[in-house]
Amino acid sequence: MSKVKISIITGFLGSGKTTFLSEILSDIDSSNLAIIVNEFGQNSLDDTILNASYAKEKTTVIGSGCMCCNKRDDLIIKLKDILNSYELNGKSLDRVIIETTGLANPAPILWTVLSDPFLSNHFEIAGLFTCVDAINGLNHLNHQEAINQISASDSVIITKSDLNSDYKELCKTLKSIYAGVKIYDKRYIKFSDLFNDVKKDYSNIEQNSHTQGLSSISLNFNKPVEWSAFTIWLSLLLYRYGAQILRTKGIISTKQNHLISINSVCHIVHPPRHIDNLNGENPGSCLVIIAQNLDLNLVKESLKGFLKVELE
Repeated sequence: MSKVKISIITGFLGSGKTTFLSEILSDIDSSNLAIIVNEFGQNSLDDTILNASYAKEKTTVIGSGCMCCNKRDDLIIKLKDILNSYELNGKSLDRVIIETTGLANPAPILWTVLSDPFLSNHFEIAGLFTCVDAINGLNHLNHQEAINQISASDSVIITKSDLNSDYKELCKTLKSIYAGVKIYDKRYIKFSDLFNDVKKDYSNIEQNSHTQGLSSISLNFNKPVEWSAFTIWLSLLLYRYGAQILRTKGIISTKQNHLISINSVCHIVHPPRHIDNLNGENPGSCLVIIAQNLDLNLVKESLKGFLKVELE
């Protein structure tokens, strides 16, 4: 039985998340789709727009209390309720879309799904979309919450571009936070294709700097590596600097002659995925890291020394 896909829509306050979600629902077949909307207030203001399940945030702090490792009890309960409801009614559930609050850090949601035994066996994260307002987006990026949302994203959706079509500076700033993120203008999105898996392009990503202590680096190496050695290096890195490393993403070429896709947000590591190497050639490896207040050149030297590889 295939897992139910979870797509997450996030974005800062007033960035157009609910409008974006309502447009998706009006354009795709939503018969096997469930919606969860997080809210801070007492009233479900979006209830007139979306036929959704609402979950008030109830977060349990565990371990060291690190924000990214908080477990979302509300989400566990809600996802189990939705799955049980579909099964009792003999219906098939293909996807759940979660709309977060405007101040949400997506990391606890990812951590909850990946760390809970029941959820990890029945659900999988299938994409994180962040709405960014073409009018106020640059101002929003002065807030740490907005930066966390961008660094955790697979794709950024530019909203309200019909009111401001000149958002080149905004895109430049977004790329300075996460050079590998895909940016789409909502006006030109074909919603039916939105949830299809898209092969990520990590080429031509250079090191970037940002005024708020953010930096990113793309590490490319052609020599296949020992997978177990790489995982030890990555585990040590995230254990020591997980709070500063906002995002790690890449494709690793291994000595076992297959490619492995990796993806993590802070301490939270998604299950690695094997990728078929159809032509048998070695395409090399690429690892993208986004960090805050961390010298990524030291990370680069660490990787070189640990794996004995030459970085391009």
